[in-house]
Amino acid sequence: MRVELLDHYGSDLLVANCARTSFDRQHEAFTEGDARLIRFLAREGHNSPFFHPQATLRISAAIPIARQLLRHQVGLAVSEVSRRYVRSSPEFEALVWRHSNPDVKQGSAGPMSADEQADWTAIYDQHCRNAVRAYEAMLEAGVAPEQARFILPQGMLTTWTWTGSLFAFARVCRERLAPDAQSEVRDVARAIARIMSGCFHHSWAALVPQEAA
Repeated sequence: MRVELLDHYGSDLLVANCARTSFDRQHEAFTEGDARLIRFLAREGHNSPFFHPQATLRISAAIPIARQLLRHQVGLAVSEVSRRYVRSSPEFEALVWRHSNPDVKQGSAGPMSADEQADWTAIYDQHCRNAVRAYEAMLEAGVAPEQARFILPQGMLTTWTWTGSLFAFARVCRERLAPDAQSEVRDVARAIARIMSGCFHHSWAALVPQEAA
């Protein structure tokens, strides 16, 4: 899993100034008054000023994790690597194996023992290596890449560029940092939260509970 910032636009000051537009007022420098205003906006659900700042991230995660995250579409644009065109050897997610949770249909419990971790990792790694060898053999034999990709496991990393508003990414992280979210999804959300907090510190703290991040 990898998350990196490619670019961002705007700042906490932009949020505050967008909120002041209705009064035809602007600040040139960020003040404590702006911080109070941002907290008020978030607390009272005045969300439109948080749509103006934007960020573009490049994320790599296993296919099932990407599919969960990319269900978030409002306020976000996505461009994903396609193996219809890319022939490079795929990478795979490293996993810490967990027990199933009989009380939560889609959830998991604590990690398996060290011996179980080693056993299942060996099986997983061998399966991935076999799939890659078959994939490369199919390409070498002239099978169309758009079909050869079908043989690759779900643990394969996919990469996408994700652009969205400050508010859209906050909505993603509020949902995906929840205790009942899948652990691997929470890892991605935490990485997004760290980046967004660095770009929009006051706004992010107001929008996303810090105990979750």
